[in-house]
Amino acid sequence: MTSFLTLLKRDLRLQVPMMVIYSAVLVLIAGGFTWAAIKYSSDGFYAGIPIFFVLQFVFLMFALPINAIWKEWRMKTVAHWLMLPASVHKKIWSKALSVVIWTLYIVLLVVILWAITGLIGQTAIHTSSFQVLKAFLTVDLFYTIPLSLMMMFFITFPIFLAVIMVKGEKGWKGRLFTTFLFVFFIILIPWFYAFDPLPILEIGPIYTGVDFSQGEFAISETEFYVDITGDSDVPYTYVSAEIMNVLIYSLMYFLTWWYLARKVEI
Repeated sequence: MTSFLTLLKRDLRLQVPMMVIYSAVLVLIAGGFTWAAIKYSSDGFYAGIPIFFVLQFVFLMFALPINAIWKEWRMKTVAHWLMLPASVHKKIWSKALSVVIWTLYIVLLVVILWAITGLIGQTAIHTSSFQVLKAFLTVDLFYTIPLSLMMMFFITFPIFLAVIMVKGEKGWKGRLFTTFLFVFFIILIPWFYAFDPLPILEIGPIYTGVDFSQGEFAISETEFYVDITGDSDVPYTYVSAEIMNVLIYSLMYFLTWWYLARKVEI
């Protein structure tokens, strides 16, 4: 346990420079849009803040895991990292947990910044966003929080694997395997879930009581409106689909461990 905590503290420190800059950018964006809304007396500027906050999470989903692994090569510390007195499993999970912790920090920062802008200028956009947050809090958290945390961990493994294959295996093979991985997760997996080719994955539906898919959304220059229906008859997810996710990402984890333990060239 002591060795894992030592690894975790090290991995958290490695991300500090990036997260300081990232946090400053979020503060500047929130402050800039708020300043523009006050200066030009237009609440429409506030709409840019949540749009930017949502988009930055897409970037963060890739940037944090990539930086966690890539930085070992960039700082030329990968040999030291791999020779630390801890198992490869601990090293992988330490990296993954550091990514999740920093992601939760950004979530908290975003909520605080948005709440502060709401204190400065209470608008229809703020009111609607708080209604959405209230709806999320009424969802059965017994399902959503564990599944969300699980997916945050799982998503890091393919990204770790891609970086390790590119940096840890010399020549064209690492880049070729990374391309296959990219096609699988960016093209094939979304297609698979969008077109629902296997009804066998729709076994054991889990309902939440709030139907976000049937809600109404409207935005104009003068108002921002969100309506979310209750008593959902659309499943939040399926037990069978989550089992499939566990199997896929477990394979990604195994390959990540295998590359670090057997294939990395330093």
